[in-house]
Amino acid sequence: EPAKLRLRWHFVGALQTTRSLAHAADGTLEVEARAIRLRAERSFVLEAGGSAIRADKTGVVRLEGDRMIVDISSVVRFLSARVELP
Repeated sequence: EPAKLRLRWHFVGALQTTRSLAHAADGTLEVEARAIRLRAERSFVLEAGGSAIRADKTGVVRLEGDRMIVDISSVVRFLSARVELP
């Protein structure tokens, strides 16, 4: 079963701390929350195998990989002044 991270506040003296991230024996890390917000000053990268999602402070978001599958059951909207496809 994946390790489930539930953040709880612990007080040690005058310091306020949270539990550190830890993964299950099989290497799985699961995070549960009502909402997750990650902030980075310069860039953010999620990687799995040869695929990645990258975002940087200039507003560029890049999806990288050999294939991409988009499975949408409703409407897809591209809100851009220009869309380029090969």
